[in-house]
Amino acid sequence: MYLLAVWFVVCFGPGFASASVPTVFVSGVSLADRDLDASEIGGTVEWTEPTVTTAVTGYDVGFAYDASGAAFAILGSLALGTNAVNIGHDLVIGSFTNVVVYTVNAHGRQATPQAEALSDAVAIVSSVTFADKDLDVTEVGGDVTWSPPSDTSPVTEYYAYLATSQFGASRSQIDAVVPVGTNIVSLAPETPINLYGYIVVYTKSSLAEQTTPVSGVLSDTLAPVSSLLFTDRDLDADELGGPITWQEPVDTAQVVGYTVYWAEDAAGSVKAVITSLPAGSVSHDIVANTPITSKTHVLVYSLSSLAEQSTPVAHAILDRSSSVTNLAFPDTDLDAADIGGDITWTAPLDTSQVTHYSVYFALSEAGVGGAQLGSDIPVATNLPVVPLDTPAGSYNHIVAYTKSALTEQTTPVGLLIHNAYGAVTDITLEDKDLDAGQLGGTITWTAPSDEAQLVEYNVYLATSSAGASRSQLGSAVTLHTNAIALPSDFDPVLLTHIVVYSASSDAEQTTPSFIALSDTEASVTSLDFTDYDLDGGELLGTVTWSPAGDATHVTLYRAFLAADA
Repeated sequence: MYLLAVWFVVCFGPGFASASVPTVFVSGVSLADRDLDASEIGGTVEWTEPTVTTAVTGYDVGFAYDASGAAFAILGSLALGTNAVNIGHDLVIGSFTNVVVYTVNAHGRQATPQAEALSDAVAIVSSVTFADKDLDVTEVGGDVTWSPPSDTSPVTEYYAYLATSQFGASRSQIDAVVPVGTNIVSLAPETPINLYGYIVVYTKSSLAEQTTPVSGVLSDTLAPVSSLLFTDRDLDADELGGPITWQEPVDTAQVVGYTVYWAEDAAGSVKAVITSLPAGSVSHDIVANTPITSKTHVLVYSLSSLAEQSTPVAHAILDRSSSVTNLAFPDTDLDAADIGGDITWTAPLDTSQVTHYSVYFALSEAGVGGAQLGSDIPVATNLPVVPLDTPAGSYNHIVAYTKSALTEQTTPVGLLIHNAYGAVTDITLEDKDLDAGQLGGTITWTAPSDEAQLVEYNVYLATSSAGASRSQLGSAVTLHTNAIALPSDFDPVLLTHIVVYSASSDAEQTTPSFIALSDTEASVTSLDFTDYDLDGGELLGTVTWSPAGDATHVTLYRAFLAADA
């Protein structure tokens, strides 16, 4: 801004007055102010030359305190034939009230000038506002708006800038020049805020841009989500499923929605859209069995009507694999076609999302053709039991799945069923009671090849090979003994078979091993005695007989005298 005290030469009084100065006047003096700042003036002074200019050589143009030229401050001296002068801009009006034009010649300036009152054109905008719709920290973007001056006639265009002060210091222009009639300019998203704290708007006339702008505060809207969490409830390795949750920003005034991505890092350099959601949303569910592939993070970007954030909030993915280990099924049903016993396992290291276990009989380790054993089993409750005498059928595996609130695993832990068969073989009874109809001796057998689940044997005499009407012989026989004594003189009456049951910790076999009873008889025949002692009451002679037909178990013969046969 120039000071008139420097620019002008102030002349008091009529100056140079003499009898020979011009007496003619210019007409139509005008100055349309094109300096749009208050208390400043600028533009072009114009006038119409006198009709008769014989005594005129030029014109003096300046400001004065009144129409008579008091305190005249000259702006310029112009040659005859000139009817306009550009006085520049940023001229402080101060106490001046008129622009005056004197006719002059070699003898001096006319006594009284032609004057025109000064009119200060003020054309400044108002209500400069900016709503930041770039939701990242230290970045701004959005529309700058303002209200136009009440009189826009001297205005040709507007300029908007970022600045470090409300007076436009260190300014940087926003976008292009804005024509009159438009009261908005767009600040591109992701514009660094740097040290700028203000937006300033200048009006411009055909002459110059304002010196003093109107300012608005440059606000930086920060609207990231918080507490982002992805809880993987798909319990298989390399698969994801479950809720993504977050809290909305504290300031949601500019938020219109959220975009959720999978990404390969926290910055989102390689990402894929999961979903776009409106403002007010705080969660999204990922379907079970979603492959993890190269995903490492979940990202959430806040979205304004202008743009999506450039910097997301990130959460590292934890692929939860919660399979059981040490699955075991010791079959304690010792029959060939049946299984039974307790199924056990070790719980996963991470059970935070496990709500139940489910157990199936299956045709493969992968669970093909599965048939569930009972109902789902809540975590930390009793483990399942396969009832004794359960037919194994075609199932050859037991598989166990963990289950979350979302879904059951797709890949179970499998165990090949080992059907424990505990039948003894080679049962024998060496009948050493040689009387007909009586038994006695030792019952022996060969142990099963798999004794893992055996604890003892039970031996019975029965009326059939299936153990009908059985009667136990003695107590249970401990493992590895494989023999039991049958007392001599035992009369089997209706009993026809020896049956041997193997027993586990849970139960005795349903179907025994057996052998039919066989009575060994070894009586002599042709017993004869001829008495050669002829005295009464006395005997003398030789007893003779034919030996037993089966003398296998005969070790000696004893002869007795008896009162009857």
